[in-house]
Order: sequence, then structure tokens, then C-alpha cells
Amino acid sequence: MKKSTVILKYLPGVLSSLLRNRTVAVYLSVTAFILLSGVIVPTVFMPSNIIGVLRQAGILGVVALGQFVVIMGGAWRRDVGIDLSVGSTLFMITIAFGHIVRWVHSDALTILLCLLIGAIVGFINGIIITKGNVSPLIATLAVSLAEQGITWTLSITPVQIPEYLLYIGSGRIGLLPIAFLFFLALFVIFWVIMKYTTYGIRIYAKSSNPQGARLLGVNLALYTLSTYIISGVMAALGGLLYLGFLVHPAMRFIDIFTFDSIAAVLIGGTEFVGGIGSVLGVLPGVVFMRFIYYFVLFFRVPEATRRMMQGLIIFIVAAAFILQSKRMRTS
Repeated sequence: MKKSTVILKYLPGVLSSLLRNRTVAVYLSVTAFILLSGVIVPTVFMPSNIIGVLRQAGILGVVALGQFVVIMGGAWRRDVGIDLSVGSTLFMITIAFGHIVRWVHSDALTILLCLLIGAIVGFINGIIITKGNVSPLIATLAVSLAEQGITWTLSITPVQIPEYLLYIGSGRIGLLPIAFLFFLALFVIFWVIMKYTTYGIRIYAKSSNPQGARLLGVNLALYTLSTYIISGVMAALGGLLYLGFLVHPAMRFIDIFTFDSIAAVLIGGTEFVGGIGSVLGVLPGVVFMRFIYYFVLFFRVPEATRRMMQGLIIFIVAAAFILQSKRMRTS
């Protein structure tokens, strides 16, 4: 009896402490939303839906990891870091893969060249931003439009997708898609890099206090450039995974990755300024973004209505996180 009394006495304080932790609050909030959605529409927890959510979350997560690095360390001058070219890079790679493999006749070399293309796109973004002093918003949007033009000029080339890409993009172990497990592996690697390496520490320093970081010897232009290169490579990698999921490339520009990757990072607790955020928030962010898509499908409403519902839900959740963040800063 006494033990239960003690637990009840300290439980509110423990919960309050947990909720003050930004990352814990995100995980609890996303979990609560998913459970509540299951009460409203129980069929969302069907095995096929769980597999679909996690597979799509895995592909989006790979792109979102690169977007996180840009949002955290890609700011330049007074403009926030953002990469609006990731979706176009992803789709360009799905189309370019067939052309490259036909030229080099090597799957492994083709994958390396695809990742190199992503790095080049990121390099171009970074150079325009740092050397041209162009806003990241304008620079990455311009590169995105150029990539779309290149993609449209490429014809869809029939190609045999390597078995390992099909396995990673479409395979699963039980209820866990390989794409999601692949994302989790990268997720851990990025967390270690951002938390324990000199590179990650300097990215946080650059984001929270650029002038202070510069005085300490951090090359702001070089580190900004590196974030866009990482984002480009991760977008290209996401394109390879998406190709394994699609099986055949598709000429479609319904971009479900650019703004979803940004929303996933922000919902995960990362802010555009101040060095606030953690890689740990990317996981619940991408799961939430893909769960929303499957959730609204069950209402059997027109596509336009589904998109409005998705936007409204994301807006409400994002607003709640922003209010929570303000309370944390003032408390």
C-alpha cells in the first residue's frame, strides 16, 4: 500500500520531467496519436498496413536524415538551411539508373555513380549558396527545377533491377521491411556521428552560434557545403531504395519526399535556428508522416480531400509541438 502511495506521489513529477525532454515528448506524442488513430480506425493496424507504413517510412527516413543535417547545419548568413531538391534528386536517380547501368554494365558501379550524382547535386547546391551568397531556399529550388527538366528529357529505359535492390526496397523479415531496417542502421550511424564526432559537434556549434564557431576555427562555408553534399547523397540513396520498391522507374513528379522530409524533421523536434534538435527525432517524424497517409486512406474520400486532411493533421500536430517548445524555453 505504501509503495503504491509513493509511486502515485512521484508519478506526476516523473511524467513532467519526461515531457520536458523534447525527444521523449515527440516519441510519446506520436505513439499516442497512432494509438488514438487505431481506436478510431482499428483496421490501420492490419499487418499489411503496418508493413506499408514502415516500408515507406524507411525510404522517407533515408532522405530525412540528409534533410536533418541540412536544417541543422546548412544555414548561411541570415537564411535557414533547407534542401528543396531532394525529391527531384530522388526521382532523377530512379530514371538515370537504367541509362547508367546500360553504359557501364555493372550494377555496383552504377550504384556508386548514382550516389556520386547525388553528391554532385549537393555540391552544386552548396557552392551556389556559399560562393554566390544565394538563399538556400532559392538555390535548392532552382536546382530542383533543373533536375526535373533533366529527368523529363530522359526516356524510361527498361532495365533489370538488381536482386539486392529489390530485396532492400521490397523485401521484409516478418513485419519489418528491409528498407526500414536499412534506415534504422543509418539512423544509428547518423546519431553517433552527430553526437560523438568532431563533425557533429561543429555542426551543432555552427547552428547555435555561427560567429562563435567561426572564432573557434570552424570553416562555416566548408561545413555548410558538406551538409548539402550529405543531403544529395542520401536523396540519391533514397532513389535507389525507391527504385527497388517500384521495381520499374516511373515518370511522376508528385513529390512525396521533399516537403514530407522537412515536415518529418520539424515534427521530430528540430528547429531551423539555434542548434535545437536531435537525429533521434527523425524516427518518430517519418513514421508519423507515413502513418498519416495510410490513416486518411481509410476514410475513402477523394484525393483532394485526403490531401487537405493530411495537411490539417500535420498543421495541428506541428502547432502543438511549437507551443510545447515555447513552454520548454520559458519554463
